[in-house]
Amino acid sequence: MAKDPIKKAGNGTYYFRANLGYHPITGKQIQKYRSGFTTKKEAREEYSRLILSSVKELDEKKKTVSFQTFIEETYLPWYKTQVKESTYLNRYSTIQKHFAYFYKMTTDEIEPIHVQSWQLELAKQFSPNYIHVVQGLLSLAFDRALVLGIAKKNPSRMIGNIKSKKTQVDFWTLEEFQKVISLLYKGDYYEHYLFVGTVYDWNADR
Repeated sequence: MAKDPIKKAGNGTYYFRANLGYHPITGKQIQKYRSGFTTKKEAREEYSRLILSSVKELDEKKKTVSFQTFIEETYLPWYKTQVKESTYLNRYSTIQKHFAYFYKMTTDEIEPIHVQSWQLELAKQFSPNYIHVVQGLLSLAFDRALVLGIAKKNPSRMIGNIKSKKTQVDFWTLEEFQKVISLLYKGDYYEHYLFVGTVYDWNADR
């Protein structure tokens, strides 16, 4: 059974401390204290009014949180606690560079079409494998926004990530290898193995 938030003070008046959720930017818990009510009914009415108005106020704040504010003031400080410092420093510049595309938009208004346009812009300059990594970081950021209630969807996951490609390695053919070997000086090579073989035989005889 939940505890009654309305308390009676030593002087006979009533007071309460209301927990009003978490700030959408800092993530800190919001609390408000009210006291001096002559009756418990008055205190409860004020408590209910405060809770309802706070819910509406927080909803409005969440809708107007810019993506830049969310990334710089909420996401990055949290992300820093989740990975190694070297990883964070490496990805910090990548995040700032490529997420800037969305910085003038509020977090909740970013739609799948915006992410796809961003994806296509990246495709003009970077490899599929690189884009795959960058969009993975974007998806993680929206996952966090969902948890905090700043976004109602993850547009990055909705459109899907770009397909990465396996890196192809061009191996030498036997003919190419023989051509390269024929241009190398083999004297040092033979002398090296002659020396190694002599040492091995000497140790074996001891």
